[in-house]
Amino acid sequence: MSFTIDVEELERRENDPRFQELLAQQRVTRDADIKLTTYGIWQAEQTGIYLAHKPPFVRCYVSPYVRAMQTAEAIAGQLPYRLVIEPPDHRLREKEFGVLNGLDATKAKELYPEEFNRRKRDGKYWNSPSEEKIIQIAETVHMNSLISLEETTLERGYLL
Repeated sequence: MSFTIDVEELERRENDPRFQELLAQQRVTRDADIKLTTYGIWQAEQTGIYLAHKPPFVRCYVSPYVRAMQTAEAIAGQLPYRLVIEPPDHRLREKEFGVLNGLDATKAKELYPEEFNRRKRDGKYWNSPSEEKIIQIAETVHMNSLISLEETTLERGYLL
């Protein structure tokens, strides 16, 4: 499950070049097609190095988002064993941010003040009027993942 960046966090990150790279991509690219930044690739590789010293995973489930698939591949590339990366599952997609997608906090507040304030007020329960609520996505992912895992195998070591 992806994380939600709150408004205060957006304001803190506005001057971070790594975050600016992501925002620049979001302005011209559909969210699902955004690739990992250089920093994101490094983070995924570091995660793989860390996980290489833990009990092995047998399967990895990913969303259809390009950066999710890149993350799985970068992690798998650091492991001393072959990790099975299952075909992307649309049920694991990230939450979309509607009109606020790709905008830094200053621009979001300027262009969409009511939506900006509603997002700030509602926090993780905020949703764009045209999107699912994050809590609905979380429940769907949780239930579908449990059902799939229970039905397919009793093996241990799943990476989601």
